[in-house]
Amino acid sequence: ATGQGLLGLGSLPGGATDVDLARRIGEAVATLDLKDAKATEREDKEMIDALVQQSGGFDLMNRFIRTKIQEVLQALRSDTENSFLRLDMFLASLTSSGSDVGQSAAVVPRTGPRPTLLGAAHAAIESTT
Repeated sequence: ATGQGLLGLGSLPGGATDVDLARRIGEAVATLDLKDAKATEREDKEMIDALVQQSGGFDLMNRFIRTKIQEVLQALRSDTENSFLRLDMFLASLTSSGSDVGQSAAVVPRTGPRPTLLGAAHAAIESTT
């Protein structure tokens, strides 16, 4: 089974997020302008545009989305760096102790939930209501 990962898509086995996918999403969001968004039905586009206007406008919504993506990317970067540090320490302990890798392979635990865009957006929305 795969984990939720960033946006609920692009997960690797075990729930790991594809860092390259996260980077590409960040690059796409950097140039995103919700004014240019499309909808299948004209009425849907009009409804969405009206809701965005009622929520502070397109500029505010674009900044909100970029801020949330940036927060997720920062958390992902920190999580990735910590994972590599744990792995480095684990390998160093095996090297210095002469332990057999097969006996201690499960010693590198990952703590805490992985960041997700949907989780960050949901938390932000809940904090404003």
